[in-house]
Amino acid sequence: TLESLGLIVNLTHSGGICPMSTETQRIFVVDLSGYHFVHVRFCTCSHTSFLEPFRQLLRFRWFPTLTLRPKTVFTFDLMDTYHKVSMQAKLNLYDFYTAIMQKTDNRGHKKAKYRYHEMSRCARQWRHIKDVKRGGAGHTSAVVDDLGNGALAVECLACPHPGWNLPPEWEHASRDKAWLYSLFIAIDVNFRLKLKTRGIKDPELGSGLAYFVNAAKFEAHLKKFIPQEIETCGTEFHAVNQANSKRSKDFTVSGVGAVVCRHGLVRKNGVVDLQKGERFVNMDYIFLSTVKDEKVKIIKVSYDIACRWSIKLFQRIQKYSEELRIPEEKFALEYFILKFHLPAHGSSCHTKYSFNYQPGVRCTHGENIESGWAHTNPAAISTQEMGAGARHSTLNRHWGGWNWWKIIGFGPLLLKNLHEAVHMVKRCEDTCKDFEKHRPPSMVHEWKMMKRRWEMDPSQPDLYLVVEK
Repeated sequence: TLESLGLIVNLTHSGGICPMSTETQRIFVVDLSGYHFVHVRFCTCSHTSFLEPFRQLLRFRWFPTLTLRPKTVFTFDLMDTYHKVSMQAKLNLYDFYTAIMQKTDNRGHKKAKYRYHEMSRCARQWRHIKDVKRGGAGHTSAVVDDLGNGALAVECLACPHPGWNLPPEWEHASRDKAWLYSLFIAIDVNFRLKLKTRGIKDPELGSGLAYFVNAAKFEAHLKKFIPQEIETCGTEFHAVNQANSKRSKDFTVSGVGAVVCRHGLVRKNGVVDLQKGERFVNMDYIFLSTVKDEKVKIIKVSYDIACRWSIKLFQRIQKYSEELRIPEEKFALEYFILKFHLPAHGSSCHTKYSFNYQPGVRCTHGENIESGWAHTNPAAISTQEMGAGARHSTLNRHWGGWNWWKIIGFGPLLLKNLHEAVHMVKRCEDTCKDFEKHRPPSMVHEWKMMKRRWEMDPSQPDLYLVVEK
């Protein structure tokens, strides 16, 4: 072993021996190569360059488990590798830690120190520190919790951001162009991301700074309102059936509700825990939390039960706290049902909430949120066993990684979509012209007027509604 070979690690003085220090300390080091016992010599110089032992270890790229008298450290290489492997492969920490231990002794012959719980805490701190750094707050003097809701979330670069990526005078665009500056969001729930009832008191690091809403404010919100059952319109979705089912006593959280943009990125403060199925009081909260500060004029919302959720939305909003309340005239809200989910609805929903028949949306399907669930669901096996704070931290990091890689892929993806759109516009125009030239001009004109009247006022006769078989 390194210890038996007499290795002594000098943490400062460029690897030289500190003239003020003669003592060494035995440290348990966990690295990608396995675990090691080594002796280290801390600097104890009295001049201004002196650093506390835990800071000396950090500068040596060793992450200590304690700030006072640290005796166990994890190398930065180990922490970073676990971080990336867990994001990509959803590997839980226990299996990763066990594999590292086996690299030193795969027979179980040596009785190594068990530092799994210490690494669990350090991995959580590591994630939080990285998020703060990547959120641009690494060199501010402000308290991290005061950064503001969603400050550490990775936001979509392709969605409309006034003052950032929209042209001057965008808010005065004509009706025919206003759709270009619309914000598209999709809402959905996931009943796989549960949390077992274990009675663990587990505070969250930086609650509300990323994708989950602030836990304390959300709990206060829940206590004020009686959960409302979600009504149905003849749908047979698993989510709707789950909404009125009894919560299992084994789970504190039955799943999560989330809001994503049209490009599939999870919105800041766009995720909330579900206590018993899918409730208006939960889903309203994330919708309002993620859009209240938006400056766009039009928001297009897709939700598999938009037909029921939207009906009394602003009546419910008026009952919520001032922080959540938004005036009805602030946004022009347009509601849609995701394309795959729409056929399961009653016929009254098939045209009113269809992407196909509204201007400015067409080939949007709203189902991007489902691919996000497919990415996150493998982590459910481990997150359901965690404490509440650790679970939020872990899922926030997964969504942060997801958002980052979506942005990295924007270049080729959006270029591919543009090429496809140019081709399909030409194809659809040719099809439409071929159809119209075989119809009387008066009939085509009347159809166009019916279409325009219905788009302006949905109470007008619906051109697309099938009235007979």
